Amino acid sequence: MNFHERFRELLNEYKEKHSDVTQAQIASTIGLTPQAFSYYLNGREPNYDTLIKLSNFFNVTVDYMIGKSDYKNTAQKINAQSLGISDKAAFFMSHLQDIDTSLSEEGVESKYNIANTLNILLTSDYGHQFFSNINSFFDVKKCNEINDAIYSACINDGLSISIGEDIDAKYIYLNSIQNSLESVRYELEKKDTTSDESNSEEVD
Repeated sequence: MNFHERFRELLNEYKEKHSDVTQAQIASTIGLTPQAFSYYLNGREPNYDTLIKLSNFFNVTVDYMIGKSDYKNTAQKINAQSLGISDKAAFFMSHLQDIDTSLSEEGVESKYNIANTLNILLTSDYGHQFFSNINSFFDVKKCNEINDAIYSACINDGLSISIGEDIDAKYIYLNSIQNSLESVRYELEKKDTTSDESNSEEVD
């Protein structure tokens, strides 16, 4: 993404939140003439002073303004780096509210939004198990070791089993992942019921 694409993106986001503000008013607030504002929006490269003005107005870093980074601000960058996630992942996380708003407009119930789901996955025991199973699912070496262990255990227990028979650790992990997701769904349903009961008590 280059400066002009980022500029248009930030401007559109701002207009969505401040629909009553005109482009001329925005330009004036930044300290630009409407003509200069339009020039920068449609192809002219800004000097550094103008970049600073635009970045300050939109509350983003200069690197974000020119499309060099997906971190909107320094705090976001520090948090992303401390978590070990990528620029794109940090960008996604910072836009969860916008994504959930879009899902809501499409008819998805608020209790099933991404933020609620992630909160449960990141704070519950079965959420931790969920991520652990995903990692194990993609760990070919670990899966092969488990497959060998299951096969040996079957032989030692005197079970009749052939080498070609399907003993797949990936299948075990998939089942565990599915069980974890079922637990998350239960928590989301329970959360919604609890919320309804609280609202009912307040009305009473």
